[in-house]
Amino acid sequence: MWMIPQLFAYALNFPIQKFLQAQGKVLVMLWVSGGVLVLHTFFSWLLILKLEWGLIGAAITLNTSWWLIVIAQLLYIFITKSDGAWSGFTWLAFVDLFGFVKLSLASAVMLWYFHSLASFFHSTWLHMVLNFNFLMVWQLGVLVFDDTGGHNRAFRKSSHTC
Repeated sequence: MWMIPQLFAYALNFPIQKFLQAQGKVLVMLWVSGGVLVLHTFFSWLLILKLEWGLIGAAITLNTSWWLIVIAQLLYIFITKSDGAWSGFTWLAFVDLFGFVKLSLASAVMLWYFHSLASFFHSTWLHMVLNFNFLMVWQLGVLVFDDTGGHNRAFRKSSHTC
């Protein structure tokens, strides 16, 4: 329950990272992550070891770290308009939205299926193995799709090769 805020931060961080990667702003993500890592290390020590808050302290630290990453990256995007990282909202963001929804729903159904299968067998180990396999296959699919320029025929051919 204490980790729920982190999930929302992660959901916001994923498209922000994709946006910054598409803009070639990987160094910005490195600096933001490095700065938050220093703060994360300090607050982990403070809350977990010094104040002895245990798992609750760890959860608070993780939540805060993820939200700091999201806020810092959003501030960079909104403030640095001059270098082309952000030109404002546009209707082009909704082009081919149906393809994005299809991919998202397919991923959600696959994840639900894997969790249901692991729950059926009452196996934590199976949960971990299935999640890892699902995430690796999904990430491989996204990478291949990106590398082929999003063309379905090239994606099908390269995925059959994999």
